[in-house]
Amino acid sequence: MTMASVNARVCGQGLELAVMYNDHSVLENHHLAVAFKLLQHDGADIFENLSTKSYRTLRRIAIDVVSRSI
Repeated sequence: MTMASVNARVCGQGLELAVMYNDHSVLENHHLAVAFKLLQHDGADIFENLSTKSYRTLRRIAIDVVSRSI
């Protein structure tokens, strides 16, 4: 089963994730969101020494890379 077919199934069933991510690359967006959420835990933030500007740039790049890989 491909990621596209799983996304289609999630969207077709109207699951909460599909609603949360507006039926757009649901699993890809979810995985990236979870990754950034995990980085908020103590001792897990490998980007903690970045400036706010650098962190925002890195996050935007990560989101763009995932969005363009679809």
